[in-house]
Amino acid sequence: MIPPMKSLTVYALGLEMDNALRGSVISRIDSFSGGATFYLEGAPSDIWHLLYFDREPELITGRETLIPQEKIIEGLPQLIAGRITGVKPLEMGRVLVMTIETSNDWDESNRYLLRLDLSPGGKAAALYSDAGGGAVNTLGTGRSRAAPSAETATRAKPLSILRLPDEPPDGLLEAAKRAEAEDIPDPTMLLARAKHAATWLLDTVEGIDPALAREITRGAAGVPDKIWAAVHAMGAAASKGRWSWGSYGFASKDESILYPIDLPFTDPWERYDNFSDALLSHGESCIIPSYTSHLKNLIASGERKEIRRIGRIVKNVSGDISRAERSKEFRHFGNLLVTYRHRLKRGMKEISVQGFSGTETLVIPLDPAKSPDQNIEGYFKRAKKGERGIMILRSRRLAVEAELKEREKTLGEIQEITDPSVLISMLPRGAERRQRRRSDEPDRFRSFELEGGLTAFVGRNGAENDRLTHRFASPSDLWFHAQGISGSHVILKRADRSTPKRVLEQAAAIAAYFSKARHSTTVPVIYTEKRYVRKPRNSKPGTAVCQRGKTLFVRPVLPEADK
Repeated sequence: MIPPMKSLTVYALGLEMDNALRGSVISRIDSFSGGATFYLEGAPSDIWHLLYFDREPELITGRETLIPQEKIIEGLPQLIAGRITGVKPLEMGRVLVMTIETSNDWDESNRYLLRLDLSPGGKAAALYSDAGGGAVNTLGTGRSRAAPSAETATRAKPLSILRLPDEPPDGLLEAAKRAEAEDIPDPTMLLARAKHAATWLLDTVEGIDPALAREITRGAAGVPDKIWAAVHAMGAAASKGRWSWGSYGFASKDESILYPIDLPFTDPWERYDNFSDALLSHGESCIIPSYTSHLKNLIASGERKEIRRIGRIVKNVSGDISRAERSKEFRHFGNLLVTYRHRLKRGMKEISVQGFSGTETLVIPLDPAKSPDQNIEGYFKRAKKGERGIMILRSRRLAVEAELKEREKTLGEIQEITDPSVLISMLPRGAERRQRRRSDEPDRFRSFELEGGLTAFVGRNGAENDRLTHRFASPSDLWFHAQGISGSHVILKRADRSTPKRVLEQAAAIAAYFSKARHSTTVPVIYTEKRYVRKPRNSKPGTAVCQRGKTLFVRPVLPEADK
């Protein structure tokens, strides 16, 4: 697995992209279940790939598309023909915020913020309106979640590599002293000192990642002054924008990490003239092969699951055949019981009889709860069932074994594929359908435009209420429902604590109108953030439990502008 893009790299990338992409136009965005491709006009690189290694995102440039035509979904249609007016990093949070301006046929302009979150954790690439509020659209995997706002920052560490004191902080000195205080043999003292210093750097300085902390502290032999001099030099280069892009291979023999500055104590495997060449070359030599392996594992895991399932079927059918092949024995037992019918009595658990050959004695199990005739009939029924089913079972086993061989052959062929577009075409379609439904979701619901440009969405039935509340709504959206009365769920998108009470009452009135209390004069309506609404396990469609909320008393009525 390739390491995720580092915070220092993302910071430099944001500044470099701001200079390179400003004024370029987004001509197309192709999305699929494992990532997206942005096509730009007027940029140094026409094609940009956002790829998800399960929960680890990567951003690279490319020479050609990776997505086969049948897998393409239109992504973020609001941005098509939009002009990029700026890109900025959110400090060392591994987040890029791209500002994009669009216009319609009436020369009305809109301004959007596209948040590209390149930190681990499966966070979505999310689109926000500049007017504020939650995400209006997202790209990512099925488990991706959007941040509350475009510029929501991650938790900051005490220091940033961009702003460092000249002298080593006391914490770094104390980390070295902790190692010296331990009863450690001299040969391992340097490693212990470097380990404590690396932990301190990682916990304290924004911009230092685990691989970099380990490399710096080991290169400086755990000496605080040498460590701080190296980190301070890196911070000075970053704060002044003195970028020197290179790929470094100190993480492992098979992995390469991209950094925007020269690192102390080690030389890069490869240097690049600019960030665009770095993203392209690093992507082709490292990211794409690693992503190809990720896709292979993703597809192969599904094949292996099917192979295990089919293997269980083969085992079960073989067991059925083994039991069916005893049909001759059951018929023989039945014939013997007929012969020795006079010896049979109810309550017997078995009977010993001499076989027809006269040379063997057989013990035949009996059911003590059955009569002699029922025991005889039972053996003949089992014999008949086995004789009738054995040919079917053998044919079934041949078919299942052939399917098993075909699956095993496919598994071997998957390992030979080197083209990621071919592998993408083999991805399960479930995730693609989920993403398509999410992007089309607003058109599925009844909706009303309210004051302040907010929109209230209404479910039409139980199943649609579930989709509206638990799939379409963001955690910070407001949820409305007639209190104690059956009715529709209502979601007020992009509402927050500053939303006027008049707008909240409009949304509550809609919830009251689409309830069984429609003809009442006044209806109590509960509302809360969607994050406090859950669906009980195994409950009927549309069932919801509100964990906390407030109540509004409103008259059931619809706003005039019914979409």
